[in-house]
Amino acid sequence: GLDAFDKRAVTMANTTMFVPGEKIEYTIPKENLITDKERVLRQKAGAANNREEALWRLQKATPIIETLDKPEPPFKKNKPSGLLFGMVGFILGLLLSSFILIFDLLYKYINAEINHAVFGDEEEVASTSSDVSGNAAVK
Repeated sequence: GLDAFDKRAVTMANTTMFVPGEKIEYTIPKENLITDKERVLRQKAGAANNREEALWRLQKATPIIETLDKPEPPFKKNKPSGLLFGMVGFILGLLLSSFILIFDLLYKYINAEINHAVFGDEEEVASTSSDVSGNAAVK
């Protein structure tokens, strides 16, 4: 009867978007669209809640620090003193140039001291080696 016809009409309305059954090529059920829409809305609400909770946890974990003594202009910038660098450079230049000027004298002195430490006095070496007869030189 009539109940079967109404049931078929309701089913057709819910499943076919009011297109007659013989002309349907693709079916998009209204019930599936409604459940998909509800599912998307639930997912969106859940994502928003998760984002808010993550933001709250981040704010809770992040300490809030504020500087108590704020600098006021004019700001002082510490820059190296040109006079100090000039004096240090001048003193180092004097030391380096004096070392270069007396290097030859230092080299001769050190060379003589090393020869004296290794070979001893040259007069004794010369006098003992020049005596061929085997008699030692008397001091």
